[in-house]
Amino acid sequence: MHINQVTGSTMTNRFVRNNRKTQQSQTVPSTVNQPAGDNVAFRGGITHGINSSRKWINYGDIFKPGVNLVNEELIKAKADLAKLMNANLSYAKMMKSTFHCANFTGANLTGTNFENSTLDGSWFKDVITNDTNLKMTYLNGAIFKGDFGPKTSLEKANVRSADFVEANLDNVNLKGALYDNFTEFPNGFNPESRGLILYKDSGMDFSHSSQWERMKLRYSIFYDANFQRAGLKRADMKGCTFENCDMRNCDMTRVYAKKANIVNSDLTRSELKQLNLDKAFLKNVDMKNCNLRGAVLTWETAQNVNLNGAIYDQYTVFNSGFNPNEHGMSYVYSSPAYYGIK
Repeated sequence: MHINQVTGSTMTNRFVRNNRKTQQSQTVPSTVNQPAGDNVAFRGGITHGINSSRKWINYGDIFKPGVNLVNEELIKAKADLAKLMNANLSYAKMMKSTFHCANFTGANLTGTNFENSTLDGSWFKDVITNDTNLKMTYLNGAIFKGDFGPKTSLEKANVRSADFVEANLDNVNLKGALYDNFTEFPNGFNPESRGLILYKDSGMDFSHSSQWERMKLRYSIFYDANFQRAGLKRADMKGCTFENCDMRNCDMTRVYAKKANIVNSDLTRSELKQLNLDKAFLKNVDMKNCNLRGAVLTWETAQNVNLNGAIYDQYTVFNSGFNPNEHGMSYVYSSPAYYGIK
């Protein structure tokens, strides 16, 4: 059966991520302003040793020139236009952070871990790097100048429109990094020989490749792309547009595709476990015989979507009023072990 028209995004239940590890609460001195909720603001100072993981943190004026944050755990930190010139961030844990247009000129980034962060438009001039982790980061429009030390990794980073013209990249791991025709490299630099991937909005071939797993592709456009049997596990595809794409038998386990646009595309027999399609727009999409266990199917609109033979479980999330059985879907029970939970 086909979905002719489905609208709305109200959830009837929630997918409970049982594999989240319970974290112990941290003791915070009374001098620190800590309002209730997930958004925590620290103003005027930093409490050393506080574990900020699983919170979105705005450190306000903590990020400033010359600041010393050695070994600090600043997971999911947020600071737009941060001025971090000559700052010592060595061995700081800054994964999943958001620093739009930060200035890291002269900063010590030895052992700093930025994995899965957003650093678009940031400035990296004469930084000190050694074992610096920039894997799977967004570095769109970032500027790199000077020498970069050994074990600096930009593996699977998104470096579209980035400027490397005055950078020495000899020691940098760039395998799987995504660049485009606006990315600028030093004279004589061959991106393909260093394992970079050229992004094109039309005709890309992802087929039979797992190099796209965890790739940072947010808001990209894919026309006439071939995703057959591709491995895309945990890729960030928020807001992406897929039009006339062959996506049969691909693995999109835990892909984040919120607000994606999928038009005239075939996902038959694909592995879509825990795929997030919240607020997505679907039109003329074939999803028959797909695995949709644990998927978030709270799309904004869906027109002519074929779900016949697709399976779902107790963790699959649908829009209010949606009856999966009426659309040819089949229910299966999933044990915790199916999701890797012992």
